[in-house]
Amino acid sequence: MLWSIVSGRTCVGLVLMALLADCEAPPEPFEPPDRLAATTAMLAPGPDAGITLVPIRGLPPEPARALGEDIATRLQQDEIAISTHTANSQSYVLQGDVVTRMVDESRAQLDFTWRLIDPSGLVGGTITQSETAPALALPANDPKVLTAIADRAAARIESLIRPPTTTARAASAAPPAPTARVVIEPVEGAPGDGRTSLTRAIRDVLLRNNVTIVDHEDAGTLLALGTVRLQNRGPVQLVQIEWRVVKPDGTSLGTVSQQNQVPTGLLDGPWGPIASAAASGSAEGILQILRSAGAGS
Repeated sequence: MLWSIVSGRTCVGLVLMALLADCEAPPEPFEPPDRLAATTAMLAPGPDAGITLVPIRGLPPEPARALGEDIATRLQQDEIAISTHTANSQSYVLQGDVVTRMVDESRAQLDFTWRLIDPSGLVGGTITQSETAPALALPANDPKVLTAIADRAAARIESLIRPPTTTARAASAAPPAPTARVVIEPVEGAPGDGRTSLTRAIRDVLLRNNVTIVDHEDAGTLLALGTVRLQNRGPVQLVQIEWRVVKPDGTSLGTVSQQNQVPTGLLDGPWGPIASAAASGSAEGILQILRSAGAGS
């Protein structure tokens, strides 16, 4: 759909994301449904697209290799055509980078960035994943730590690859509804009617997933904050949408980000179906954060 990038809750997980980042522009707001469906189907490459997971940067060679193999194996088990060894000119590339910083003397925070790049070189989507682990676990190639990170990464990366209606996990029993009560603040920075239409669209998609939406915050609610940023690039604009889930005290639980290039001025008026596409594309990432928040409360 339109996009996604997710940064997850420390020690728990992160993300998700389907996305509308392809070299195709999004549909015009009033295009007929068949055109919208055809465009949407092109946004995720699908499980049969050849994908190469290149070596993860920022880790020592052996844990980088082991983590990459673990992620690829888990995606292969869901019948996604991904490899750490083979590639051709039509392959998509899954690229991972990690930055490590010490939390204290015994623990490190690992900030991963996963990018899905199409055969033309366009970054289709990005997932950011934050993990906390014993400081020596990754340099020591600790299989338990690597397996846990790989499990969380693979589950979210799959949402980038499969169209949302065909995600393998969607065919199984539906996950439990998040228990958190959520206040959705009006989206900031959106041109046109995006402040209204995008706020309404994310509210609708969360309600369809049995999230309890309330109008006023208290000590027990979570806040969903949406922000839109535009970068002008001549005839096109880079549209970046960020959804943050925070506690009332400002503590961040996770972020879902989306981006796409659109013709300049496309979003200056009614967003139409683009608002629904953006909300649907980010919904799974937000739901993952809300479920994790409930599990950790």
